[in-house]
Amino acid sequence: MRNIDRHRRGGFSLVELMVVIVIMGIGISMAVPRINRSIRLARLEETEARLQSDLKLAISTAKATGRAIDITFTEDGYRVADSTDSTRVYASLDMPSGLSITSSGDARIFPWGLVDGGTVQLDNSVGSTLLTILPNGKLDDGTGY
Repeated sequence: MRNIDRHRRGGFSLVELMVVIVIMGIGISMAVPRINRSIRLARLEETEARLQSDLKLAISTAKATGRAIDITFTEDGYRVADSTDSTRVYASLDMPSGLSITSSGDARIFPWGLVDGGTVQLDNSVGSTLLTILPNGKLDDGTGY
């Protein structure tokens, strides 16, 4: 008779299911802040990469057209446009939520490829990155490469 009772019992008891749900909830509550931090850090790195890419675009456009190109920074983002005809916009970026940008001034790319740059700071709740726009058109983040 004991053998029959043991075979009829299948599945999990309510207490066992509740224990598993509580353990999963604790695990998820520990993982969510790390995931949010990773997302914010990825946005910061993605914006830095996008700025570098748009800087390369501005340099190649200035060389190809023989016209100076301006990168104009605002608190909402930046835009890459012809310095004499602001209706010719080659690229722009609206800052992702939670990310802000400040600069020491706008950057001008000359037709011969040199850049009159400055510094750009990207900030969010994870941290900030100070970027220097070098005369050769590269971004220096202070890491040395």
